[in-house]
Amino acid sequence: MPGEGCGGGGDGGPGRAEPQFNLGLIHQKYGQADAAIRAYRRATELDRSFVAAHYNLAAVYAERGMLKEALAELVIVITLNPNYEKAQEHEADIRQLLRE
Repeated sequence: MPGEGCGGGGDGGPGRAEPQFNLGLIHQKYGQADAAIRAYRRATELDRSFVAAHYNLAAVYAERGMLKEALAELVIVITLNPNYEKAQEHEADIRQLLRE
């Protein structure tokens, strides 16, 4: 999941959100989930249509077992990019896990 998707021009614009996204990638790579969550959240606050930031935030949430939060982010991803097949697959997987 990490690093997939694409950004978009939203409230703060990709120029302001991109550094936070990149910081999230670094934290995620080194297993610093709390810091990655903070960075990805900030990126999505700066650019609400930043698909990759929402997607990666979902990934970190899922890794932490925060399935409801992951699902909420994946719903945003699919709303922003309805053809994002990986997000659709992950959404279905998480919905199944939440039913179990």
